[in-house]
Amino acid sequence: MSPRPAGRCNALNSPVGQMAARPAKSERSIAEYCLQLVESMALEIIHDVVFCTSRGRVLTTYLTWRVSPRNLFWAIAIQLLILAAPANHARAEEPVPTATVLSEPIISRLVPKSDIQFTKLSLSQGLSQTRVGQIIQDDDGYMWLGAQHGINRFDGYTFQVFKHDRDDPGSLSGVYIYSTFKDRDGTIWIGTDQLLDAFDRKTGKFKHFVLDGSTPTVLQISQDRHGFLWLATSQGLYRLEPATGSVKRFGQVPGRDDGLSTDDIKSTATDREGVFWVATGNGLEAFDPDTGKVNRRIPLRIEAREFQFFEDSKGLFWILWGSGSGLALYDRAQNTVRKISFSNTADGLMSGVYKMIETRNGDLWLVSMGAGLLRFNRADFTFDQYVNDPTDPQSLSENRVIEIFDDRQGNIWTGLHASPPNVFTPEPLPFQKVWPYSGHVNKLGETFVNAILEDRKGNVWMGTGGALTRVDPAGQLRIFDLAENGASVEILSMVEDDNGTLWIGTIGTGLISFDPETGKTQTFRYERGRRDWISSDVVTRVFLDRQRILWLATWNGLNRLDTRTQTFKTFRADTSLNKELFSIDEDDQDNLWIGSRVGLVKFSKATEEFEEFRHDPSDPTTISNNTTNNVFRARDGHLWIATHNGLNVFDPATRAFRAYFEKDGLAGNAVSCTRQDADGNLWISTNRGVSKMDPATGEFQNFTSADGLPGNDMGGWHACSSGRNGRMYFAGFPGAAVVDPSKIRSAEPLAKVLFTDVRIEDKPVLYPLKNADVAYQIRYDQNFAVSFSAFDFSNPAAVRYRYRIAPIETDWHLLPAALRTINFATLPTGTFTLVVEAATERGGWGGSGSLAIQVSPPWWSTWWFIALVCLMSIAAIIAAYKARMMQIEMVYNARLEERLGERTRVARDLHDTLLQSFQGLIYRLEAVRNLLPGEPAKASEMLNVILLKSDDAIVEGRDTIQSLRDPAKATADILTLVENDAAELSTLQPDGSHSLFSLKAVGKQPRLPVEVRDELRQICREALRNAYFHSGAKNIECLFSFDGARMEIVVSDNGKGMPPRSDQQDYSGHYGIAGIMERASNLDAQVSIFSQEGQGTKVTLKMNTTESRLQSISRKLVAHHVR
Repeated sequence: MSPRPAGRCNALNSPVGQMAARPAKSERSIAEYCLQLVESMALEIIHDVVFCTSRGRVLTTYLTWRVSPRNLFWAIAIQLLILAAPANHARAEEPVPTATVLSEPIISRLVPKSDIQFTKLSLSQGLSQTRVGQIIQDDDGYMWLGAQHGINRFDGYTFQVFKHDRDDPGSLSGVYIYSTFKDRDGTIWIGTDQLLDAFDRKTGKFKHFVLDGSTPTVLQISQDRHGFLWLATSQGLYRLEPATGSVKRFGQVPGRDDGLSTDDIKSTATDREGVFWVATGNGLEAFDPDTGKVNRRIPLRIEAREFQFFEDSKGLFWILWGSGSGLALYDRAQNTVRKISFSNTADGLMSGVYKMIETRNGDLWLVSMGAGLLRFNRADFTFDQYVNDPTDPQSLSENRVIEIFDDRQGNIWTGLHASPPNVFTPEPLPFQKVWPYSGHVNKLGETFVNAILEDRKGNVWMGTGGALTRVDPAGQLRIFDLAENGASVEILSMVEDDNGTLWIGTIGTGLISFDPETGKTQTFRYERGRRDWISSDVVTRVFLDRQRILWLATWNGLNRLDTRTQTFKTFRADTSLNKELFSIDEDDQDNLWIGSRVGLVKFSKATEEFEEFRHDPSDPTTISNNTTNNVFRARDGHLWIATHNGLNVFDPATRAFRAYFEKDGLAGNAVSCTRQDADGNLWISTNRGVSKMDPATGEFQNFTSADGLPGNDMGGWHACSSGRNGRMYFAGFPGAAVVDPSKIRSAEPLAKVLFTDVRIEDKPVLYPLKNADVAYQIRYDQNFAVSFSAFDFSNPAAVRYRYRIAPIETDWHLLPAALRTINFATLPTGTFTLVVEAATERGGWGGSGSLAIQVSPPWWSTWWFIALVCLMSIAAIIAAYKARMMQIEMVYNARLEERLGERTRVARDLHDTLLQSFQGLIYRLEAVRNLLPGEPAKASEMLNVILLKSDDAIVEGRDTIQSLRDPAKATADILTLVENDAAELSTLQPDGSHSLFSLKAVGKQPRLPVEVRDELRQICREALRNAYFHSGAKNIECLFSFDGARMEIVVSDNGKGMPPRSDQQDYSGHYGIAGIMERASNLDAQVSIFSQEGQGTKVTLKMNTTESRLQSISRKLVAHHVR
């Protein structure tokens, strides 16, 4: 026989095919016989079709063989036999096995419990509706809560609501959520009142699936081992292949007894043996999808919609439904069902069990419609019951629970009928609640516990609501009224003496002695005028020292009680500390340390003297606040003082205080009480929870209501005490709790941090939220904000976050408590990774998440812009160089023109002065020549005049040439030039003459153009020459006056002067005055000459020196010179 091809017959290799290949109890099927007949004839199987029918279902098998007349004959014969087989085979099938429902139920009972604290979600967090009937968790850690108006995704802080939007085809198809499911690929499936939806995490949109034209509502979803989704509806059972979207319907077939009994499908699931069960309106049915057969029935006619089974890790097969007791157990071996009945449940209290889960530690939790939350006890087959307690705000919100789910952290979520969901941690919390006591209604309607004490027998005594309360080790409560008339007694402090008697301090009732065994009391009340009696009816603290002496802190001094004589002695200081003492402790030196409203007080029992320690705002080493609620002496001798503003430690050796506040890690600044555990750690109650402190390091761990406290404000009358076996009790406004430090486990590090929201310019970034490998692209000027969550649902408010930007930062930035959003207004350009870590109060930094960010630079920092700038800079340098060269050329040309103009001016001056002078000399010489023959004396006199004129002409010509040749004078100011000219002229004076010259300037000299300066210099030089050579003056003075826009020059001497003239023009022919007048005219200046015989001469020039005017004159002079 040749081997079969590998792909010969998939149907025969399937579980259903293998089931068909096994012999039945009575006979083998005709189909099997035919297949063996084919094999025995050694047919070569490749591909052909043989139809095997088993009770109406056609099974297709592909066979191929060698074609021959003989093979064709046998093929036809086999086909005829197979077609004839169904009727005979149906007649041979046995009926579907049916389980027996036993009439005798399993009797169990409910055990009331109150050791769990429930956290309530609220609509204020964004929840779309109160009733949540579906809860699941996705692979990222988000919790999905299905309500009657959308589905809510929760990150531990806020909800994001998904609901139908008629304008968005990618939104949820409906609003009423009937079912939710997460498949093995992590896809979230949601059955709405319209269609079946699948959430696409990459886009944040929903994909819709239409099952058939009737669009049935999907009530429940499960997945089989092949990956098919099974959808329970009231119109049949549907199988969906997620990859292709193909749908197949299964339902009741009329006239067929071995199929589904009804189209009313409640739920589906696969048990541990691989059997696929369908919960219908008629019961549970073991269904074979390949054959369409029901192999076993459990007849339980259920009218409620909620009907399912649950098989736990121990193999118990639970059946639950939403009516009556709603709970039964199925025995596979005996094929029997027994319902469970609760002996202590009133009729109507149980309205069915909706769902069951098994936690990681093997606990079974059930939710019921009326009996609250149940936990199964395997040891005695009882159920712990958690219900709403009106006296306990941390109890279950209500008794009608419709959904339950356990998340990956171990928290359990419950959906309620008429209240928002509740969340709790099934593991024991660090603190166990002592008060409020479940079911007890305080007569004052409050939870405030003023005092707490554990006695030597383990009874817990509390001062609550005007009475003395005792909770014994068995958890039984008893109330004692200490007042004979039943009036309220406000208890502030308690202590147990060696005889077991309780000494109780009160407000307004003084001191009470209470015998727990007999219930007898003795009251000590203040009596006016009695000195050996209690000094006040307000006793805030009763303290038993090492000598077993009772001390009382009252509001009227310190009292000492002699219990043998029952007499008191009062100690008072001479200051205000006589009033309102709060607490007492003692040290090893036989001193009492007392807390009061006015600071810390030390009382020496030996000397009976007081010493005060008060707050000094100017001294940080003093106590931080005068209201000292509690004084506690640690084992190392340090005093720890609880004040209304900070925890203080006092070192008696240094007599200095050090204070700790919230900024140092303390839970709250209003400190109530302090205790020390066996390891030396301090436990401090505050207005914001309880802190555990390591005195050696100063590190704090804080505990809140999420850790078992009845509330966060544990302030009040410094109520705390140490009990047996290391237990410690803390009490305050919300109640009381006990903690055993040795049983507190360190919290597990958080798994991860996920970025829940990314916004650029306050606009949310579309899906997907990227990971560290894909960077967010933002511009340098864009605002970038991120939010994140560590998905710690047990106490999200206590999660701490820190972040850094790698690689530019190595230090972490610690965020304030409860802050989980970072807003970056600006970021440096480049590619960075934002790293965020999270930690709980009692766990180290662990969970982390990272996000890549790429910040694009501004356009002026991009490579192309920098390259463009470089090119433009090179071009600009070249252009600037050429411009500079052109400027130099222009300046050179201007200087050339200026020099040319100067040469022209010199030529004119030479023409006007030297040449004319020589021309005049020539004329005079001709006149001398004519006079010599006849008048020699007169000719001689004329010749002397000619010689003088010749000297003047020579000097004038030299001066004109010198002005052209001297480059230093081109940059000198007018004062310097005039001073130099005066010095030169003084050396040329005739023999025997010596004039003193003085130059003065008043005001700030304006910046004069060269042309204007030179003209002014020539005017001054001409006036000075006349003074030096012709006036015979002893003193010559030149005064420059600068007054903003005006300038005045005065050249004066005390020489012989000239005869007065009626008009300035009359001087025009004398001593170069014509040149002065011409140059002044070129400057638009006014010149006046005053001279008188014997009184000297004064030449005055006035002109406008505004910048615009000087520039205009300069341009005119240049033009004149060029011409």
